[in-house]
Amino acid sequence: MGVQTSVALVLMVISLLPLRSLAKSQAPDRNTWISVHVGIVAVGIAAVSWVPAWSAYMVGTIFALFVFTPNVLAWLAHRHAAAGYAQAAAFYGRLFSIFHPSKQVRFHSSFLAARAFESTERKVAAYRAWGVLGWLRSVDNRAGLEWLEIRALGELGHIDEMITTDASAESGLSAGNLPFCRLYVLAFSGRADAVRSLLSRQLRFVRPRNKVYWIFVTGQAAGTPDRDARRVFASYVAAADDETFR
Repeated sequence: MGVQTSVALVLMVISLLPLRSLAKSQAPDRNTWISVHVGIVAVGIAAVSWVPAWSAYMVGTIFALFVFTPNVLAWLAHRHAAAGYAQAAAFYGRLFSIFHPSKQVRFHSSFLAARAFESTERKVAAYRAWGVLGWLRSVDNRAGLEWLEIRALGELGHIDEMITTDASAESGLSAGNLPFCRLYVLAFSGRADAVRSLLSRQLRFVRPRNKVYWIFVTGQAAGTPDRDARRVFASYVAAADDETFR
């Protein structure tokens, strides 16, 4: 067996591995990803049968364009959005929608673009135009959005319900969402030391002004406002161009 054929077969096996978990997944975009992986395997079989000398190049190119690149771009968009860098998140979200133009990804790309607007009026108008509320309430799009509910419960002061929801959703949370849900629970519960530890370790990539925001929120929740955090937070607010952040 030649090197080209061997590499092509390895990539085909890698594409087969996620199919079982995707078949069981409730994620709204699962059918698109199943089609991508099945397509790679189909192209691989055809390439190994008809043009084995080029099979690795063909399968590798398709794998890079439709699996590796979209996943990297999705990770970058999520990481920058979570860290508070809305413009960068919108940029990577647009690129993600180019390499994986499914309905779900196009919506999330538009959502990230709306979040990047500095004007409150433009942001709200975009949310309404794209039907954000209806999308988030749709049963088909529920999977993967538990982190929004957990933060919302904390914002509303429903602490016990927030903790219960987080505990029931924890096993299904992605690796990217898990530390942020932990942050919401700790911050709205007033656990100052734990919040500072999380922000200096797992969430050290978070934007400085967002770190100060969560430290400030924690102090308010604990009933012992951090005066230093309030002063620094006020300076970030005064310097911010983003109207919605202010």
